[in-house]
Parts: sequence; structure tokens; C-alpha cells
Amino acid sequence: MTRLSGRTAVVTGGTRGLGARIARMFLQEGADVVVASREKGEWRPEPGAGGGRIAYHPVDVRDPDSATELMRAAADRFGGVDILVANAGVSRPGAVEKLAPDHWAEVLDTNVTGVFHCARAAIQFYAWQMGLIDDRKAEEWADTFTEDAVFEEASRMDPLRGRAAIAASCRKRADRLEAERTDFRHWLGMLDVHAQPDGSLRTRTYALAMRTRLDGPLEIFPSVVCRDHLVPRNNGWLVSHRVLQHDGSGR
Repeated sequence: MTRLSGRTAVVTGGTRGLGARIARMFLQEGADVVVASREKGEWRPEPGAGGGRIAYHPVDVRDPDSATELMRAAADRFGGVDILVANAGVSRPGAVEKLAPDHWAEVLDTNVTGVFHCARAAIQFYAWQMGLIDDRKAEEWADTFTEDAVFEEASRMDPLRGRAAIAASCRKRADRLEAERTDFRHWLGMLDVHAQPDGSLRTRTYALAMRTRLDGPLEIFPSVVCRDHLVPRNNGWLVSHRVLQHDGSGR
């Protein structure tokens, strides 16, 4: 058995040049491979010596919807995505004074803008989601999680499993804060976003939770690291797994 048997690799810009050679290497190691590019051109499938299968799917990496569709197509064809080689890129060499503005825009759109799309979407999601919990809208906040989501905060409680359990816990907390006449606010920063081959996002952020009792001083309650797995739903995102680690807890 070769090293990558049972794995699926997606190679953008995979129909020629370096991308085609990378795809061929994966095939030789037994992986199933999806090669993707804007145009198929003269590309033809080559059987892999290691037994891997290969397929083509069109993609324009400048378009986030196209990239998401590529990952879903790869998962439908071969059962999942294990490896992504983001090889697609363009270059317009030459003197700056001779470079046409539309050529420069093409370079940025292809090589840079995809990262922007992911980061912007994640920041907007968190601003909206944290606003819901701070406004004590427990059920609406729980709706930002998948039905089978897992919420872990090991230093404080056992994992919550499923949207219903998350909603019940949040409602209990909101009612307690109301009774204690306490305002609670979340402040997120240092957001790190990593796009995944299946179109989901892995994120890591620092969070400060602050509370203010009626006529009392502002208190910083915990400082935590929040790690999320976000999955796309209806032109937005839902949390499928959240892990909170409190500073100083050792967990």
C-alpha cells in the first residue's frame, strides 16, 4: 500500500506545469486527485501508478463561491478532502510603468483576495454572534450553532452537545444575569482564520469577557482562547465545534 492510499488531494492550477507534476506525484502515492483550474485546456487524465484516481473540476479562485463548490465537488466525487495544494496563481512580469492596471488587479484577485474574503466573513460573523449573547438573546445565539454542535469549556462545565443543550445553558445564564442586574460584554481580538479544503473555516481568537454590576465597577471576568470550526450555511456561517480555554486554568 502506498503512503496516501485512501486520501483525496485537491490541486488548484493543476492542469499544467508545477501543479500537474504535483498531481502526478499524489497519484503515484495512491491518492485520489482533483485538479482544478479556470480552463481545462489540453489536460487529459493520467492513470496513477499507485492506484489513485483523478478528475478535473473548473474553479476560479478569485470567486469564493467557486472555491467552495470545488471542495464540495471533490468531497462528492471521492468522499472527502484531505489535502489542498493552493497552487493557482498568476504573474504579470515586467516593468511597473508598463504594467496595465487590469493585469495588476488580476494578480491581486487571484493571489491575495481569497484570504481577505475568509477573514472578512469571519469577523462579521463574530461581531453579530457576540452581540446576540451580550443582548441575552439566548435562542437566537444558539441558532448560530449547528444542530449537532459541541461547546467545550473544560474549566467550568462538561461539554454541551447539540443546539438544544447550548440554548438551555445560555438561557439559564441570561436569566441569572438579569436577576443579578449585571451587564456582560465580550471583546474579541487577534483573530486568526484558516480556510479548509471542504470550504469550512478554522479560527482562533482571544476573548475578554467583562461584567458590570448595577452601579459597580467594570470587571474583566475571564481571558480565554476561543477555537472554532465554522461551516458554511445559507451564505453565512454556523459553529460546529467551539473550545474555550481559560487563561490560568491549565485546561
